[in-house]
Amino acid sequence: MVLKTIGYVKSPFKDKFATPRQSQIAQSSKTCIQLDKKKFPPAMLDGLEVGAFIWVLFGFHLNKSTKNIVKVHPPRLRGKKMGVFATRSPHRPNPVGLSMGRIEALSAGTLEISGLDIVNDSPVYDIKPYLPDFDRPRKKQLRWIQENPFVKLKVVFNRDSLKVIAPEQRPLFKKQLKEILQEDPRPLAYLDKPLHTYWLRYADWDVGFEIKNQTATVLKLKKT
Repeated sequence: MVLKTIGYVKSPFKDKFATPRQSQIAQSSKTCIQLDKKKFPPAMLDGLEVGAFIWVLFGFHLNKSTKNIVKVHPPRLRGKKMGVFATRSPHRPNPVGLSMGRIEALSAGTLEISGLDIVNDSPVYDIKPYLPDFDRPRKKQLRWIQENPFVKLKVVFNRDSLKVIAPEQRPLFKKQLKEILQEDPRPLAYLDKPLHTYWLRYADWDVGFEIKNQTATVLKLKKT
């Protein structure tokens, strides 16, 4: 089967690092999907509405490995392994992801969506409506997920860190960064590392932060 790319994602998440690990974590961040209008006319979106939720099927285009991964290290297990099909790891036999988002704007073959966990420039293969009567069965979760809940970090900002952001933009920007950082975006190998300044790229900014005592502190912002 050959998948057709119907469009590409334009996202504030420029790198794999600090891209949310699940959809609906960063609900204040907006992602744009533009259909390839020459092959897929805007009429294909007829029936979708602002405020509705959709599923987006996309490709993990930054994953170049062809190795067949059997087990992975979910961040919440802090080193323990789990079978890849019991996780949402991007390291899969077929590099295909699924993300749920809310339509914020819709026009001329372009969708603006909140809550997606997709890296910038990822190819989009399909869009499907979210149907709560069928997509949300009331069944228990996998045991390992129930037994290992995420502990959200407290997020604070250095007094001078936001001075480079226009005052009217600061409240939203702080909210966007908080949604990302409270989930502790660090790779497993860095969880026990001594105090260290990490950098993530969000939209047009490089964000420097450190984590200590379950608190993420934003130290500095640099324009990319």
